[in-house]
Amino acid sequence: MLKIDNIWTIDIQQKIFRSLLTCMSRPGEIADLSQHLGNSSALLGVLATLLDRTVTLNDDDELVNRSDRHLLQAPSDSPQTAKFIARDATNPPGNFTPHLGDLSNPEKGATIILQGKALGSGNVSLQLSGAGVKETYRVSLKGFDPKWFIHRQEWVANFPLGVDMILVDFNRIMALPRTTHIVLLNNM
Repeated sequence: MLKIDNIWTIDIQQKIFRSLLTCMSRPGEIADLSQHLGNSSALLGVLATLLDRTVTLNDDDELVNRSDRHLLQAPSDSPQTAKFIARDATNPPGNFTPHLGDLSNPEKGATIILQGKALGSGNVSLQLSGAGVKETYRVSLKGFDPKWFIHRQEWVANFPLGVDMILVDFNRIMALPRTTHIVLLNNM
């Protein structure tokens, strides 16, 4: 009998999706997915939940192994045009501009999923404000190159155009929708 990981089942994907919605509506809130992931990572859980053959993925850092990539079914695309971009957050973003949407379809901007070492602790501190954040909120990150957040400021400068970000460590997720204002407090 064929055994598949939990993240490929509908009920687990629905639970992960609910956690994603909560995180998107409450920027900076960290959700622990460990009870849903089995042996998989939060990155793979998020991708399995959001992707299918109708959206494109750029995984230039090769964070998803070949067999899981096949199960995702999402066609590969360049970082400039992919709907979803998965990246190793310990590396700087490099020189690319993701798809930011257009004025008639701003929702078509890319979603960037950054995999770092830890959410909730670390040497990179962000102060968040905006929709879904009461006054301001501070969050610390480990294994996230600060240049991602500097580039994000450029990518969301012409709101409603921009990108949404989902940050993951091995078991947890956090979201930074394009409506969230970020101040990089330190980047040691």
